[in-house]
Amino acid sequence: ELHNRAVNWYEGNGDLSEAIQHALAGNDINTAARLTEIGALDALERSDFGFILKSVDRIPEGALASTPWLFVYHCWALFLTGHIDLGAPKLANTDWLLDCCSDDPNQAQKMRGYIAGLKVQLYAWRRDLENMKIYAQQVNAYLPHDHWIRAYCNMMVGTGYWDVGDLAAANHVFQEAFDIGVRIGNKRVAVTGSIYLGHTQELLGQLPNAVQVYQDGFQFAQQDGREMSVACYLHIDLARVLYELNDLAGADQHLTTGIQQSQLLGDDRIEKIGLNLLARLYLAQGDFENAAQSIRDAQQIPQSPDIIYDMRGSEYPQVRLWLRQDKFDEIKAWLKQSGVSVGSAADFKIKLTYTMHARALIALARVSPDRDQYLDQAQVLLAEYWEIAEGNDWGGKTIEILGLQALLFDLKGEHAKALEQLQRALDLAEPEGYFRIFVDEGPPMARLLYQALSEEISPDFVKHLLSAFPDMKMEKTKPEVTQISGDECIEPLSERELEVLQLIADGFTNQEIASGRYLSLNTVKAHTRNIYSKLGVNNRTQAGAKARTLGLL
Repeated sequence: ELHNRAVNWYEGNGDLSEAIQHALAGNDINTAARLTEIGALDALERSDFGFILKSVDRIPEGALASTPWLFVYHCWALFLTGHIDLGAPKLANTDWLLDCCSDDPNQAQKMRGYIAGLKVQLYAWRRDLENMKIYAQQVNAYLPHDHWIRAYCNMMVGTGYWDVGDLAAANHVFQEAFDIGVRIGNKRVAVTGSIYLGHTQELLGQLPNAVQVYQDGFQFAQQDGREMSVACYLHIDLARVLYELNDLAGADQHLTTGIQQSQLLGDDRIEKIGLNLLARLYLAQGDFENAAQSIRDAQQIPQSPDIIYDMRGSEYPQVRLWLRQDKFDEIKAWLKQSGVSVGSAADFKIKLTYTMHARALIALARVSPDRDQYLDQAQVLLAEYWEIAEGNDWGGKTIEILGLQALLFDLKGEHAKALEQLQRALDLAEPEGYFRIFVDEGPPMARLLYQALSEEISPDFVKHLLSAFPDMKMEKTKPEVTQISGDECIEPLSERELEVLQLIADGFTNQEIASGRYLSLNTVKAHTRNIYSKLGVNNRTQAGAKARTLGLL
């Protein structure tokens, strides 16, 4: 009786959470479900998903059958926090929901709109674009123009445009969704719209624009005197752009905040994205131990096998770590297991993440007797991906692919082609401030940038990039003359001698160098003698140390 009286008092004074707690304590399940349904729509529109999820968790599943709107609101709360695998089975049969509203045509139409919106979300996550568009049309037919569900469906349609490569169309519908959120005062819609809109600007290669959109989104992220948990997406997406701009401190700060907020939001997907991006940040700082730990933390987060997750630029951190650690056996096994080939991914956005496979092939070509085979595979992949990226204005990917092509042609000995591709990448990158896209490729890119500098290709920008590489001296603009101290110079090393020197420093034996470069053993020995003589050293260890001091490696 006391609990019943408490329910009435708290409900009358607008504290539904306390009222629900007393209803459950008094074993009045129906009242608890009714009260949760009353508060759920307001909670949904305020993005207070915790109220819905926690309340429904305490209500027996059978009680939801008497509260159809609570059932639907719960599904929306699950979907909007990324728990698609939990919400999807609930949509297998929705006829009973419509039956409950059959006496009221307005309620029935509204229910159809809410259900159609859920199915738009579901089919978007499953990359089923045809069904997504069918249900999006139903949402437009059943719900008012400025309804928040229409805004969310616009966003899902926008991700569908990502999947087919149409960034212009995606940009339009994301802008429309953002505008709806602003007009109706729904902060979560406005924030989410700015997240999608900013990422589209990023994909277009317009980094300053992306930063501005993300920063604008923070203006709508304040609610009840605190930052909404959905702002975790803003923090993590902004961190990714700041990382590319080489603002590592800013990226670190936003990643830390974003990951903490993602745990409050209960969206495992964005936490996984954040942890993988954090691993990239650690790699940039040379902290392999923390990079590996961050990757392990991300791998422990479960992922539904039925849903294709867009990792938003945080793909393959483990492979990046292997590349930095020269773990070529692991890289080779990963390539074999992934079975990637041109056209193997139907999804446009996912396909362009396969540039990592080309990067891995190029790395293996540097150390393998099957050099030409790896390079040919990488060249085919990059040619295909460049065509679709450049043809659809995916600016960031276009720059990345051109840079990888430059490294590939340089390794093949086609140095003029390599510099041509590098210059195209630099011309696109410099106005937008791209930085890590070059630096993260490591010493092979540094050597190529030095060649570009000697040819006066974008000299100011190239010097800026080279400043981020360790052991790089900016006064050394001509690779064939190395400054030691004062006026003392060493005799120039030939291109082949520099190549052999790198392999010596990497620990390869003369026999391995000969096999990998199709040279005779005597030729390799002759190159080695010449290198020792020019560097003024007596053994391989001294040669590697001297070369690093001179910035030759």
